Amino acid sequence: LYEDDAMAVVLKPAGVHAMSWRNTLKRRQLCLDDVLPLVLEPSRAADALPAPLPRHRLDARVAGPVACAKTRSAHVALGRAFEQNEVDKEYGALVVGAVASGTVDAPIDGLASTTVVTARGQTPCA
Repeated sequence: LYEDDAMAVVLKPAGVHAMSWRNTLKRRQLCLDDVLPLVLEPSRAADALPAPLPRHRLDARVAGPVACAKTRSAHVALGRAFEQNEVDKEYGALVVGAVASGTVDAPIDGLASTTVVTARGQTPCA
């Protein structure tokens, strides 16, 4: 989706974990961080990472964009941006049934979260 010498934004497919962790290693599951070095150009920057790293999590069952650092400075900057809520995340979904627009204030993983739901349309199908 986007790539420069410091970072990239890639589309993670559904069914793939963003990062390797103990259970994926035990099961030898393919993870996004396994393939990033194969699909992204290596950084030529002085502070280049040995391999690109995803900077945030996206559930394995979800497809979507993932920001990846290719340099140490991008690793720090992207991490800080996510930690300080400087990144707005927008998700789209197709829902079967009626959905009302509104706001949901509910914690996610123990952290305060606000979700704005906007119903953009409806089909005659049920």
